Amino acid sequence: MSAPTLAFLGAGTMALRQGQAFLDAGLSPRAFATVFDRNPAAARAFADRFGAVPADSARGAIERASHVIIATSAGAHASDAFAALELRRAVFVEKPLALSVRDGAALTVLSERLGVSLHVGLSERFHPVVRALLAELDGRRAEHVVASRRVVAMRGRDCSIAQNLAVHDADLALLLTRTELRVDRSATAATPSAFRTRFVGEQSELVSLEATVGAAVPARIVTVVAGRVTYEADLLDGTLFRLSGGTATPLPVAGESGLVAQARAVIGAWSGQHPATLATARDAFRSLVLLARASHPGGARPRDRVEYLPAAAPFG
Repeated sequence: MSAPTLAFLGAGTMALRQGQAFLDAGLSPRAFATVFDRNPAAARAFADRFGAVPADSARGAIERASHVIIATSAGAHASDAFAALELRRAVFVEKPLALSVRDGAALTVLSERLGVSLHVGLSERFHPVVRALLAELDGRRAEHVVASRRVVAMRGRDCSIAQNLAVHDADLALLLTRTELRVDRSATAATPSAFRTRFVGEQSELVSLEATVGAAVPARIVTVVAGRVTYEADLLDGTLFRLSGGTATPLPVAGESGLVAQARAVIGAWSGQHPATLATARDAFRSLVLLARASHPGGARPRDRVEYLPAAAPFG
């Protein structure tokens, strides 16, 4: 495969962070081909920093590159990803994959039908603490997951607190339990500033998620039970403890940042590797469905359910 050339759609804070992460992961600065943002000043600032050439339109940027990184507002993720896939460009899109189950399903199906990769920026899979936890579990499935996230303010307001914040927790829950989950509606509530839900697995696994905006003190705690051992991960402090027999044992956490590790995995995927932890569109779609079910008391329509998404294989 020839060296990739990148088109960035969006030139804001997340695009700048992703651009630096790809450089830190070893991508050549020559790969930064072009950038488009509805704010020309933001596009010029991005271009000046990374050497990309500003484009006049999103389509113009896509046409000038082999791979597309989408870091636009959440409401534009789906339309930008559709445009890139239709031009047969490999895509890496920031979370959430889409704001509706229907768009998420259509993107997943289109990428698989075309055989064009679509990966999603669920970067907490690559957080150093999560990587240490996965190594400690060593293939064991979690039976109980409690994730609590409290933030002072939420950056993007074009999507719900579930799609903005809890999407990471739903994804981690699916990754750690490795089972299908259903919503326990008796323990689910959603407001513009708080989201709480509980999922139950096929073998009675329990997952509790809480996300709150407006907290005085930020917090990001994930507690996991596997077998008779409990792990407590603090993603803000960067610590991981094994709790057993009344003793808290600190576990080593080391390595590059989550964004850089994720960028390295994306580069690997573009070269034909299949990094196990990198989130595919299908992975992100599963989280999207769970959050849609939890956010809407009426439940999902049959065609919106995970089991109605075609099997993961090329089809015509």
